[in-house]
Amino acid sequence: MPSAPSSTSPQAAPPAQAIALFHGLLLAACPDGEVNARRLAHLDGYCRTLADLGRQSFDQLMAGARRLMADYASLPESVAALTRIESAAARARLFVLAVDLTLAAGEGGTQSDEMLAELAERLGVSEEAGAKILAVLQLKHQG
Repeated sequence: MPSAPSSTSPQAAPPAQAIALFHGLLLAACPDGEVNARRLAHLDGYCRTLADLGRQSFDQLMAGARRLMADYASLPESVAALTRIESAAARARLFVLAVDLTLAAGEGGTQSDEMLAELAERLGVSEEAGAKILAVLQLKHQG
């Protein structure tokens, strides 16, 4: 995998909740499993807009995600790790952010749709809630 686009000063390791959130966003940013500099730069920029992830070192978040992915054959298969997120609110937030990131990247398509559907299923987001989230965020990202 390419290295992260930026680093910050040394910090304590990110908490498990931040790593899980970042991992879910990495899945949304790279639905086909291809991690490249352009996608990482977009993910880094997006994470900087979030209060909890913006305070964390991108390199440390990426390292934590790599450790999480180590148990799986590929990045897309590592979506199973998200079932470890216990909080319903954290799962719902991750899905909202993943949809937002996907739409912001402008990389829609079958693989993105399939990854978002897989994320919704693994995170326990109902089809009805997922459709509402998508509709609202599509309004946000219109023209």
